[in-house]
Amino acid sequence: RQVPETRSSPQVSAPVSSPPAFLPPRAVPSVSSGSGPAPLYVVMDGSASYDPDGSIVRYVWHCGDGTVIEGVRAQHVYDPAIIPARFQVVLEVYDSDGMIHSSAVELEVY
Repeated sequence: RQVPETRSSPQVSAPVSSPPAFLPPRAVPSVSSGSGPAPLYVVMDGSASYDPDGSIVRYVWHCGDGTVIEGVRAQHVYDPAIIPARFQVVLEVYDSDGMIHSSAVELEVY
């Protein structure tokens, strides 16, 4: 009796592609003056910030004295009761993928 021959075809698998990885935005803060006498008027600018795979949808400035301001550009006056005083100004940027990045600059008021 003859047994029928079975042939199996070679297994071909399609490459599995993973979903694209989201890249975080990059906060790039700048200030008009890093130091000066009180009252120190400062313009903060986050326009150099970028997102390599999308767009930045929100800019939040933490002025270091309890003040929080939203926007690509912001203005703030530093007039501390005790001088000299140092402040850490933090820019947080949020991108269209929901990712966040922050970066800081230092100010001194004398």
